Amino acid sequence: MSDTLTIGGRALASRLFLGTGKFASNDLMAKAIAASGAEVVTVAIRRVNPEAGQDNILAPIPSRCQLLPNTSGARTAAEAVRIARLARSGGCGNWIKIEVVNDNRYLLPDNQETIEATRILAAEGFIVLPYMSPDLEAARRLAAAGAAAVMGAELALATGALDLWVADFQDIFPSIMDVANCRKTLVVTTSDSCHLPGAHHHGFDHEHLSLDQAERMAGEIVQAGIERFAIRRHVKRFIPNVSVEAEIGFSVENVLEAFGGAEALARHLREGTIAGLVNLVGCSNPKVLYEGTVLAVTDILLAHDVLVLTNGCASFPLLKLGYCHGAARGKTGQGLQRLLTDLDLPPVLHMGECLDNARASGLFKAVSQATGLALSRLPFAFASPEWSNEKGLGAALSFRLMGIDSYHCVEAAVGGSENVRRFLEEETRQTLGSVMVTIPQPEELARRIVRDLHGKRRTLGWKHSTQEAV
Repeated sequence: MSDTLTIGGRALASRLFLGTGKFASNDLMAKAIAASGAEVVTVAIRRVNPEAGQDNILAPIPSRCQLLPNTSGARTAAEAVRIARLARSGGCGNWIKIEVVNDNRYLLPDNQETIEATRILAAEGFIVLPYMSPDLEAARRLAAAGAAAVMGAELALATGALDLWVADFQDIFPSIMDVANCRKTLVVTTSDSCHLPGAHHHGFDHEHLSLDQAERMAGEIVQAGIERFAIRRHVKRFIPNVSVEAEIGFSVENVLEAFGGAEALARHLREGTIAGLVNLVGCSNPKVLYEGTVLAVTDILLAHDVLVLTNGCASFPLLKLGYCHGAARGKTGQGLQRLLTDLDLPPVLHMGECLDNARASGLFKAVSQATGLALSRLPFAFASPEWSNEKGLGAALSFRLMGIDSYHCVEAAVGGSENVRRFLEEETRQTLGSVMVTIPQPEELARRIVRDLHGKRRTLGWKHSTQEAV
């Protein structure tokens, strides 16, 4: 390849990382490293024996290669940190591949322990490359923890660079096969719990009684990849040289500390510097413009001095296009822009993955307690413009249970029951003090949110926002 990959300040001409675990001899390993042109070579620290002389696994690794020790065998973050420190003190450098696996059956990494180990080691100056289960939110948290490089297999698949992809049963999306077919990438499943339509299956039986066939199946997978290379020789590959800066992972404590406490945040709301708080979340949906619906709603909210909280899939376009960075403060009205500039905050606060709606509700609660007012009376809203499934329905209802209206561009998938539809769209106003609003046009939906927020402000007798007109 003509371009280079830069990790931890080192430019690499080869993107091949070569392992050292299965070579029959050190001599064979040396020949493989030379033939492959690999510049990064991984090694398990537990296999390093400095007293073994030429039999030491490190002996055949040339000085031109970057050594990447790994923490295989670690079952907790603490164990991984201890192994990494031993590696550096033993002269193996400051690159480290974090492996934390406490699942003996499937050998899946523990993402939470991996994130914690990454946070500790990155702070100590290590160049951390984590081994993780496929999870885009965990990938973002690893990046925030200081990982030098994070690449999920799903993202690599879209580049067209993969001849063959081995999928496990964790976090696999149905559209994976569509993306793979576009790139002529062969997908292989190996778990009896994971069968994808159109994928080749080379796996163990459900009781794992065929473990003795592992070597044969591995050979078949490698051969399939070699054959696929010839088929894909003319497939276009695109690896974008793009990076995006964003502030991610705000907690309730982070936000309150930044504003100087719940009372200070409540004061900005009363005075109209902040017109309202909206938790904007939800999955993407092919029934509306993909991700564009979220952006259209966000643009109008920010222009009217509404502070936006986000998590999960809805946060992806906001992260990619810079809304979660201070540079986007110009999208807000003048009052909110001055405040956010003084506090050095972005106009959209990323609060985690889709399960982190509790952070937004916790922030709403803190403001409610600071004002002494019920949640239903405050200028708060829940927006899920592109929601598409039962999870989204449940999340929206959880906020309406607190008396907070929910807003959407797609009708809820409850058309089979008129009673359920009527309850969600009309009757919850009487029972819960909140209602579900569905307007297909995102701009019109956003203007409705702003009108409703200002309606609550007028009822409370609070100052008008500088951007009240819709």
